[in-house]
Amino acid sequence: MKKEIILSVMIGLSTLSSATTRADVQIIESSENIRYLSQNISSNYLLLFTNKNNIFAEKEIDQSIIKLTREFRNVAMTSKDTDTKDILEFLTYSKTEMQELLNEDINPENASLLLDFTETFLEGANSIEKDALYEFSAEEKMLSVTKDMLYLLERINKYYLAYHLGFNKEVNLDGLKNSIISFDKHQKLVNAYNYPYETKKIASLASLDWDVNKKILEKGEKLFIPNILKDLISNQKELVLKLNKYHTKNQ
Repeated sequence: MKKEIILSVMIGLSTLSSATTRADVQIIESSENIRYLSQNISSNYLLLFTNKNNIFAEKEIDQSIIKLTREFRNVAMTSKDTDTKDILEFLTYSKTEMQELLNEDINPENASLLLDFTETFLEGANSIEKDALYEFSAEEKMLSVTKDMLYLLERINKYYLAYHLGFNKEVNLDGLKNSIISFDKHQKLVNAYNYPYETKKIASLASLDWDVNKKILEKGEKLFIPNILKDLISNQKELVLKLNKYHTKNQ
């Protein structure tokens, strides 16, 4: 009888541990997605600031808000943490206010407000992720690296545009430089990873593209080419997305 009781408890603990692990993974994934979406909205809004007829940027913002709402819902349904739920409530309120702002005219004041909203989403995502306890495997770490690279590309584009459009120039220039350094570190991790032949070619091409893009970005104080940079970053994102899909399949 005692053995049966012990076995039952062990099975119960195992099931609980498994459920907790799945929940933590889901929260981490949603946090990573919220980080990316926050910067995607920022960079596309600043593109709209440079050209109010940019239909592509407007569509990107609409799609990102839909995805942002979904990620908030995912965290709300998964997390039992009181602090996380409080953060989500504030983020949801902020998103509603941001959507109202998006219906107004595009002007410097509204652009500054939108940048503040998206940084709030970023800070909220970081806080939510801290409550998720999960130790990544080597493959999962590389998946996280590629997700961070996608987020950093959007962040680079945001800082580049914000600097040249005159928003808090010193802060945005520092942000641009730090994001370039962070992406460079991630790219080196990709370069050192032992990919199979076909994926290695993608990683090598991503590295070559980044070498070119980094040189342009490092001249960011003097060189303002928003549409060209958007295309360069889009091409870089396509390569990183392929690496991301590889790690997703192999985790």
